[in-house]
Amino acid sequence: MCNDERLPKIQGVVQAAIEGEDGPDLVFDGPAEKRRTAVFPVEPRVSFDHEVSEDYTMIRIDARRGGGPGLLSWIAAVLDQHGVDVGHVRVADKGHKIEDAFFVTDRASGHKIDPARYAELESDLLEVISGEPQKRHQVVSGWESPVLDA
Repeated sequence: MCNDERLPKIQGVVQAAIEGEDGPDLVFDGPAEKRRTAVFPVEPRVSFDHEVSEDYTMIRIDARRGGGPGLLSWIAAVLDQHGVDVGHVRVADKGHKIEDAFFVTDRASGHKIDPARYAELESDLLEVISGEPQKRHQVVSGWESPVLDA
């Protein structure tokens, strides 16, 4: 049962979802989240492993949980804009953070990602996993999130 204090916030989230906007986070704001991040600080991180597989480059993403609705969609949009195809994904929710691994190839060649492309890809991924929702739209220009823009 929902108490009266949270009902307007829930209504706001539902309305924002209907309108295709980012709404307030129901779970991860307020004093409990501040305590959790103080005890378990999570620095957004993107790393690449070219050796983990013969066929794929692994991109590992660590971020604070509660990155907003559709975070995986935004990550997928960045990968798409960089011409990266995802072979498979391992998604892990550790309670206070996410640890996701994307096994990817270059769309044009079908091979592993050239390490020369890591810096730009890392920069854009860090922006969407740690940035404000408005910044996500700047990084992923012209892309419509199937979650947020449907």
